Amino acid sequence: MEEKINSLINQIEAKYGLDLKDTALIVTSKNNRLYFSGLNSTDGTVVITKASAYLLIDFRYFEVARKVVKHLQVTLITDVFESLRKILKKHEIKNALIENEFVSLSKYKRCRRFLNNLNVNLLEENILSPAINDLRMIKTQSEIKKIKTAQEIAELAFNRVINEIKIGMTEKEIAARLDYIMIKNGAMCAAFDTIVVSGENSSLPHGTPSNKKIEKGDFLLIDMGANFEGYCSDMTRTLAVTTATQEQRTAYDIVLKAQNKALNCVRCGIKCKDIDAVARDVIEKSEYKGKFGHALGHGVGLDVHEGPTLSYKSEQILQKSMVVTIEPGIYIEGKFGIRTEDMVLVQSEGYDNFTNITKELIII
Repeated sequence: MEEKINSLINQIEAKYGLDLKDTALIVTSKNNRLYFSGLNSTDGTVVITKASAYLLIDFRYFEVARKVVKHLQVTLITDVFESLRKILKKHEIKNALIENEFVSLSKYKRCRRFLNNLNVNLLEENILSPAINDLRMIKTQSEIKKIKTAQEIAELAFNRVINEIKIGMTEKEIAARLDYIMIKNGAMCAAFDTIVVSGENSSLPHGTPSNKKIEKGDFLLIDMGANFEGYCSDMTRTLAVTTATQEQRTAYDIVLKAQNKALNCVRCGIKCKDIDAVARDVIEKSEYKGKFGHALGHGVGLDVHEGPTLSYKSEQILQKSMVVTIEPGIYIEGKFGIRTEDMVLVQSEGYDNFTNITKELIII
């Protein structure tokens, strides 16, 4: 954690030409606070200066914070602004940077008024959030281990539940069963609202599980992930219920071909939009042109959707130790949808695929 704080300071100073000796960095968003403190809490503030760093936390989390957080000065607060005032005064702070993302307008205004009253200049440039996002895209070994564990938990649940699925079960029942098994086996929670959609509903890329019952001949799309110690996993598989038509098999094979071609391109130094183009080209040249309407993938970490973005317009470049998804799909309104999604670790040459579920069409 201390290394992350030093990296943030060094990055901002190098990239933006700022000397942060009299500047405070104020972090309030949940996952960024977790990233720097290691404490999962619903509230709190991380304050970073070149001289020291603090976690301002209330009574609900103070006891556990003292045990978990070793590299920040844990400060019990009753009034966050009063505690912040003392820190800014102690370090003779003249400037402050706050997050521009994940902060409400009302909270931003309150902070600006508070700083103005202390004659502390709030730097309006959007610096802190992009700098943190850049850091978070490159995973540490500890983060990678947690993401892999999250994936292992998700796969355990997937493998167990697909053997329990029967015609007549509802999408909601299957989703609830997946969530229960993930939590029972070490997940804090599901990484996101588990997607289980079948038949016509499977054409909705982010559909919501309903009371629709599974029927013979359905495509059943399951998009799921676990959250382990704050870190997420993400995978999607499309299954056939009892049987699959030739049209379903053809579309499935096209999606798989698109994914395999994209995976073959994954390595350091490749532009995200170029990988997206490889997968998109396969689908656009098939009879399903125009049926792949979302980005190819995204980063995964503390958030299930974070940088980088693998889309047709993304100029971001893959770097070593990024964790990203590769998830092409075909969606035909009123008929069915297909998505195959793997989560991979970018390496100097190639990738390490964290997803170990077969990509051959599973018939249940």
